[in-house]
Amino acid sequence: MTSPIESPVDILTAVRAGHTLRLPALLAPLDRAGRRELLAGLKELRAELRASGWDRWQERDRVSPALLVAGAACQTGAAAAASWIGGRDMRRRRRVPDRELLEVFGDRDPRWLGDLAHRLAARSATAQDDYPFVLELVRRAGCPMPTGDGCVEGWATAAWTERGRLTDVLRRDPHLTVFVPRLFETPEPVVSLASHHDPTTPDEWPGALTALAAEGLLDRAALLDACTARLLRGGTALHLRPYRSVLEALRPTPEEERERTADWIALTADAPSPVAGHAQEVLTRLATAGDLGPARLAEMSAAVFFRPEKKLVRAQLVLLGKVLARDPAAAPDLPAVTSSRCPRTAPRPAAVRPRPATARPR
Repeated sequence: MTSPIESPVDILTAVRAGHTLRLPALLAPLDRAGRRELLAGLKELRAELRASGWDRWQERDRVSPALLVAGAACQTGAAAAASWIGGRDMRRRRRVPDRELLEVFGDRDPRWLGDLAHRLAARSATAQDDYPFVLELVRRAGCPMPTGDGCVEGWATAAWTERGRLTDVLRRDPHLTVFVPRLFETPEPVVSLASHHDPTTPDEWPGALTALAAEGLLDRAALLDACTARLLRGGTALHLRPYRSVLEALRPTPEEERERTADWIALTADAPSPVAGHAQEVLTRLATAGDLGPARLAEMSAAVFFRPEKKLVRAQLVLLGKVLARDPAAAPDLPAVTSSRCPRTAPRPAAVRPRPATARPR
């Protein structure tokens, strides 16, 4: 049934009153010309609210959602609609009125909806908050899911806050294999992963990802590679802790650790101390099992001996001692390491050794 309020002037009055829920029905009868006329009035109202003082904040809070819906409905292009929806002055509330927006976009072509979804996802300031709306646009459009950093944050937050165990939520997520690799590629750790990464708890991210890899829903080798690659990219020990937790939860087999020997050696050289220590432990296991050749051991030792942490240096000397005790024939392959030990702990030549203090004769 057609609403009795159909003119642009009446719809603008409804927007000023903040009647967001009524707008889809009020906007439906408007033709293209009527929407152009209404859009001009909405732009004037937007400018008026922008210029208003602090004493009209309640009015801005009331009007903004309705203004957002009405203005988006009057846009013909997806780019203009995304710009209107993403406007900072429109976002008095962090989440958009997605139900009303989906209603007013009900007659748009799926390609248009997909274009809008990707444009909203590309807006870094609002992509995380818009994730539920973008998700529904993608479903209706049948287009690929955008995976920008904001969408990754939105996806992870939605998964963690959804009712039920995280493993069960992720298991039924149609975008699981698209988003999980992106968890390891964002500049900063995703907030949900950074806050819930206990490797001993099956209901947090490391345990859930490990369980899904065991079920074959995620590629275990790809997860291991993503963890080591993210650790190699560097960062503070605090930022790298969630990725170490996933690695610990996966519990790589000796074969999986051996396949990534070059990564562990690189981490002993440049990673923060906790990460370097973990890599050293992995390489120590490989060396003890006879899976780390003399050349690799020399490369690892040279990296460790240039670090300032005495704990790592001492552990490396112990490892070298064990290897040489077990296989003295390996000594010729380690001359550079054993003879040019780090000057911090190697004894200095007598010529430069400081003389002991002697009492001055009286």
